[in-house]
Amino acid sequence: MTAQITAIVTVAVVAGAVLATTIMMLLWESGPDASRSVISARVAMIIQLVEASPNRDDAMRIVEAARGHGMEVALVDGPPPPGRRDSPPLRSVTFRLAYGWGMDVAVWDQSWGDDVETVMVPVAEDAHLVFRIPLQMVLWREVVKIGGGTLIIVTLFVVLLQAYARRWIARPLDALADAAVSFGQSPSDDRLLSRPAPREIVRVAAALDGMRTRIRNLIDDRTRMLVAISHDLRTPLTRLGLRAEQIADPAIRSAMLTDLDQIGRMLNETLDYLRDDARTGQMIRCDLPSLITTICSGFADVGHGVRYDGPARLTWTCRPGAVSRAIGNLVENGVKHGGRTVVVGLRSVDGGIEIVVADDGPGVPADLRERVFEPFFKGNSARGGAGQDGFGLGLSIARDAARLHGGDIALNDRPEGGLVARLFLPAAAQHFLTS
Repeated sequence: MTAQITAIVTVAVVAGAVLATTIMMLLWESGPDASRSVISARVAMIIQLVEASPNRDDAMRIVEAARGHGMEVALVDGPPPPGRRDSPPLRSVTFRLAYGWGMDVAVWDQSWGDDVETVMVPVAEDAHLVFRIPLQMVLWREVVKIGGGTLIIVTLFVVLLQAYARRWIARPLDALADAAVSFGQSPSDDRLLSRPAPREIVRVAAALDGMRTRIRNLIDDRTRMLVAISHDLRTPLTRLGLRAEQIADPAIRSAMLTDLDQIGRMLNETLDYLRDDARTGQMIRCDLPSLITTICSGFADVGHGVRYDGPARLTWTCRPGAVSRAIGNLVENGVKHGGRTVVVGLRSVDGGIEIVVADDGPGVPADLRERVFEPFFKGNSARGGAGQDGFGLGLSIARDAARLHGGDIALNDRPEGGLVARLFLPAAAQHFLTS
């Protein structure tokens, strides 16, 4: 917006300056002007000084002094030659000398091609002065002065306007954008536009505040609903589990407990996807290798081949709960659909860090690598038909956690066979998320 306003005003002001200069030049050509009046006064003063000189030497010194000040003048012996004695045009210096100063101009001439006026004035019976006045040079000198001053004024005006636009228009818009992005990252953020701003921006800020209030109310209602669902569903599930333990037939008891366990996992997965504590968690500096090692150890303790391969120390500013959940879901996806081994790597890359989860399973077809991140989508046919339980929310939760930090997750083929999930966390988001 600042660039657009500056460009518009600059073009407008420069066009106005050009138009004003053009009008000035047209007026200059059509009538008397101040520059010729000044030149006429100088010529008249030189003529008067030479006429008042007691001898030729003094007259020559006056002529030399006039030449030193830029006047093209010469003192010539003898009377002036016969020349034009009719009325000179109004725009000439001769007209001002004859009718403004009452001087006897013997000869005048104008060379219109060069715009040079020649004036011969007798100053004694045996001498006359010859002036050659370059009118075009005088004209352009004045035009340059006026044009230069106009450009300086235009430049100062544009700089002041740019500062005004930056302070009163662009900066409030930046603050409004920061507040909107911050709210998108953390709905509990209460930052509002506090500095003076144009009326339209204030209205947008008020609309944003109202929208934020409504969204926060919806989130609070959803949280209360989730708490109620969690309580109302877990209680009967617990009672069913206790009653299933009392069934005498081992086969029926085992099948019922398996079904109840699957329902509990689906319920937990859905609640994990819907709950908001990961999004509102505090940004802190944590040691990522320790966090990843803890996740790997949890899977290894129950018999899965999960190991960590990366640096021993690497601190990073993030929401540990969200990052832990994302890594855990990626590892669980590799354990569930992959082969015997899952390797979790960590490395620094340009602009941030990358967490790599690689398995040796069948992989995911290229046309499904984006769809598997959609909520409730199951691509089990691409991963050997394993893991039919669950709602297909694990990868959706992982990508949401990555994008919460300004990063993303991508799936690629593993060169030696299998699937590689790359979770990227940018460094650029750290300062903003902690501010």
